Amino acid sequence: MQAAVGLAQMQKVSGFIETRRANFSYLHENLQDLQEYLILPEATPNSEPSWFGFPVAVRADAPFTQSTCAISRKPQNCDTFTFWR
Repeated sequence: MQAAVGLAQMQKVSGFIETRRANFSYLHENLQDLQEYLILPEATPNSEPSWFGFPVAVRADAPFTQSTCAISRKPQNCDTFTFWR
């Protein structure tokens, strides 16, 4: 059963990758003005990642915290979680 699901997903992989890259580009472009407060992700040189998420760090001197930033995203149906503190 798992193999059948995996094979069906393989037919969709290029679409998944395209969507993930488009989502990453959209977020990266639209958060550029906040780099004073946020550390945005960058791809490793010579790589073409298929980003599963959009890892962002809040700078220590930002006028808000990671917690308040995460709470403010909930009404927009944007899930957040902390990797480490």
